[in-house]
Amino acid sequence: MRNDNDLGAISVVMPAFNAEATILRAIRSVQNQTFANWTLTIVDDGSTDATSETVRTYLSANPDVRVRLDTLPANVGVAEARNIGIASSSGEWLVFCDADDEMYESHLANLMSALSDDVDMVVCGRTVVLPDGSEQDKHSLAVGNFSGAEATRLSMSDRLSPFPWDRLVRRSLFSNLGYPKGAIRFEDMMTNIVLCSKSRRVVSIAERGIRYFVTGGSITWGNVYSLADTQVAWDYMMSHLPESLTTGRYRASLGCARTIVALLIGQTALVRDAPSAPEERRLLVKQTVAECRAHIRAVDIFHSFGANPTIASAALLFKTVPCLYARLYRRYVASSYAVEG
Repeated sequence: MRNDNDLGAISVVMPAFNAEATILRAIRSVQNQTFANWTLTIVDDGSTDATSETVRTYLSANPDVRVRLDTLPANVGVAEARNIGIASSSGEWLVFCDADDEMYESHLANLMSALSDDVDMVVCGRTVVLPDGSEQDKHSLAVGNFSGAEATRLSMSDRLSPFPWDRLVRRSLFSNLGYPKGAIRFEDMMTNIVLCSKSRRVVSIAERGIRYFVTGGSITWGNVYSLADTQVAWDYMMSHLPESLTTGRYRASLGCARTIVALLIGQTALVRDAPSAPEERRLLVKQTVAECRAHIRAVDIFHSFGANPTIASAALLFKTVPCLYARLYRRYVASSYAVEG
């Protein structure tokens, strides 16, 4: 249990791009925290809308010395925007919040209350808010107190969530480290894996902290990506993980992580395919799915069964009977996320 009374003990970093419609909701959710010892750094990542003007107008009418706005002259991507926010802040602890999401009032307090002297990261649950307004509470499959090495294994196996915004991270973990600049996909998942590997202990709690809003145009659902878009993040992870966490008993989890990358890229493509879609996009989806199926190796599926049988089963079906997998996955997405292609 920890009670940190120094102002700015937590640095909240909020990257924003074309977020004028949602950013005030996100800012107010930080200001409404029951734990008041925070600062908020907003990084406007070269928005082409009125994001910065919206924030300035709000802060002019509602001054708050804890809130800072950095406006970048050009878009650098969410990974580098987070790095700039980290460098522009100074709190011992870091929390990230996307500009289209919002925190529950007790979010920071719950994260801080889970700390002990040897804990370097706390992961919490979230509420997924669907496009139709319905909500689903979710949390990591693994809940408890884990060594950094065990948390690394769990993260590679998709048993700890891959998100950047559902956790409290000790700033010192980012020493000589940052989110992989130029990464297009999986910069959050791969960074979390590396951060776990540097942690002494990681705590995962079920309490929800963030309301995560799903939209059809979000970065996850709104585009068709390729495996090439994942390479920067994957190389970053492999260059920072110690060999001891990629071999031996960790080999199965690493194979699972490789499978997850291809499976998620293929799934995202499937969501964006529909009979009414332009022919160019349908061809891109077909090419992407074929590439992902080829990328998933039998040895990785075998390893995945030892790390996360659900992922392994999905990958096996995706690789061997893609048409059936596509039907089942589209049905799952429609019922679980109310997102259609």
